[in-house]
Amino acid sequence: MKVHTVLKIGCLILLSVVFLVSGFSKLVNPHLFVRDIMNYRLFPPEPLHILAIWLIMLELFIGFGLWIPFLQRASAWISAGLMAFFILMVAIAMARGLDINCGCFGPGSQKVGWGKILENAGLFIAALYLLWPKNSELPSDS
Repeated sequence: MKVHTVLKIGCLILLSVVFLVSGFSKLVNPHLFVRDIMNYRLFPPEPLHILAIWLIMLELFIGFGLWIPFLQRASAWISAGLMAFFILMVAIAMARGLDINCGCFGPGSQKVGWGKILENAGLFIAALYLLWPKNSELPSDS
């Protein structure tokens, strides 16, 4: 098996597990997730319940969609977009000096900080790797 194939399978498993665990852990207590989103102080409180449910469903869609061939690329694109958005949200919270939980995995979520940014950046890179064409080569300098 080629290294590229092994890396793609690893990225699929990693992203799928992260999004499924994240989505299902928030389903247990969606009200806690709404509170976690509210703690970022970036959105008006009125639509947060809808946003929270929508985000949970999107995470579950990504987690399952990564394994369905015709949904794989869309799931990887959405995953990359969400990770970029999450990096931005954590960075804004840090810049504002907020001492809050990220809300990523329901009740057991970690605090926002550089560790969370690095974790999300790794997941962002994994999503981009899934989008990398199989037979592509980097351009040469010649």
